[in-house]
Amino acid sequence: MPGLDDITEKASDAGIDKAGDAVDQKTGGGHAEQIDKAEDAADTKIGE
Repeated sequence: MPGLDDITEKASDAGIDKAGDAVDQKTGGGHAEQIDKAEDAADTKIGE
């Protein structure tokens, strides 16, 4: 059975991915690399 930390990590990952996808769609994919970097930075910061 997954622990609470696993559940919250998966939820935060899903939220970050969803937000990144929405921004990527709004910008027409023109800033995908920067968006991916921002997603990675957010995931690292939240995962602390």
